[in-house]
Amino acid sequence: MSYQSTSTEFQFESIFIIEALNEKTGVHKRGTCFTISNTSVLTAKHTLIDCNSFRFYLTGEDFKTGNFIELELIQHDSDWDFAILKMTNHKVEKYIPLSDIELARSTRVKSCGFPAESSHIASPIEVEINNHYPDDETHLYNFELTQSPTIDKYHGMSGSPVLYKEHAIGVLVVQRGSSILKVISTKQIAQEAPTLFQLYDFDVISQDEVEYVSPPHPMSPFFTRIDCRKDTPAIKGLEIGFDKSIWRVDSLVNLSREWIIDYALSASAKKASENMPMTQMQEAIKVFYDCDIDTMCDLFLHIAIRQSHKTIPIVNKVFNFTNGSTLSCTHIVLEKGKIEIWLGVSSIQANLRDATSKAIDNINEIFSVKDIEQRLVLITQEMDQTWPFKEKLSRITDSKTPLFKRFDSLVIPVFLTHNSKSIINYSEASFEKNLQSELDECRALLKQNFSHEIVELIDLKVFMFPSLNNSDLFSKFKEGISL
Repeated sequence: MSYQSTSTEFQFESIFIIEALNEKTGVHKRGTCFTISNTSVLTAKHTLIDCNSFRFYLTGEDFKTGNFIELELIQHDSDWDFAILKMTNHKVEKYIPLSDIELARSTRVKSCGFPAESSHIASPIEVEINNHYPDDETHLYNFELTQSPTIDKYHGMSGSPVLYKEHAIGVLVVQRGSSILKVISTKQIAQEAPTLFQLYDFDVISQDEVEYVSPPHPMSPFFTRIDCRKDTPAIKGLEIGFDKSIWRVDSLVNLSREWIIDYALSASAKKASENMPMTQMQEAIKVFYDCDIDTMCDLFLHIAIRQSHKTIPIVNKVFNFTNGSTLSCTHIVLEKGKIEIWLGVSSIQANLRDATSKAIDNINEIFSVKDIEQRLVLITQEMDQTWPFKEKLSRITDSKTPLFKRFDSLVIPVFLTHNSKSIINYSEASFEKNLQSELDECRALLKQNFSHEIVELIDLKVFMFPSLNNSDLFSKFKEGISL
């Protein structure tokens, strides 16, 4: 597994070295902490005792150079071994959502921290739940983990998160001998400091949401060549690959055809013919019979979203914009316990500048109270009684609630396709460099042309897909989906 994969799996970007000092006595302690919001961290309290100055380091290099971020302790009344601190003058983009999930013995979980024996290097481990203490009030911890053979002494790792499906279910606090690690559960922490959680809006994700698996979907034709999150907006560079320098357009068309049912049929239509796959395909292809090139691109956007995000319902309708009718998909995504409304925009043009410009026009067009209200009405109409988290989603349909309070955030996923020199003049040696240049150009165009007000209100997630020839791609697509 590559470093990047390990970093993502164990959430390195949200786990840090924390230091506590007493400037009068010279007491100096270190441990591990992790972000639980954009401005707060969680750790083990014993790493802070007898100290009055607290700080953490964003990277191992920052730790070596002494480049730290100051923290302020948030006081609470519990005697349990946990502490929450807030950043005094900093915000982070990523944090680990908390969950009150309770897992059975022998369940595999992950953790990651900074044991002193590893200096400034993160140490990811995968271990098992060994035992629970549900009714024993003599223990100030809730469950045990087995230890990892890769770590000898866990000093410095106190405060590390215990991770299950990308959520923190507890905090590592004690090493017992050479075999057992003691943990305080997130559920216990929330019970001990309920006022604190309400005051700072710390969400604890339910077990149902953590365990939720979105509906299955076909294999995606796309894979991410570059995931560029170094700046705003984040942009993913997608590709379909080459066979001996020949662009794999036939594979793209064949795999896209398998997605037509997932995209073109509403939840009720799928349910009505769930045991008749041929009927479903015929009905879906009818929807695409008179489709234009923009509809094809919108299908690609749908695939890109479903490929990488945990969507719940998908609403399919025809929307009438000033430039004509087009199929559109509204996604709802549960992200860290929050309801996100995803209103998609796709754009396919001969060059990147025109594709980006058209996307901006489309965003400005749909970004209105009237359009968003229409989409929420459609969600109400399509809401299936069997959908998970229907109670949570019910506030979307509450017309008495102000529009922008019916969901937690608005996300605009954007799919851009253009005739690209990186594909036309393909060279494996230079392809990634050329693609990166196009990503940088795309981001610059978005920043130059977007109004500041819209940038502040929405979260843009951009997928850029360079094409060999858009016209040829659409011709092959139409041929490939014909009955």
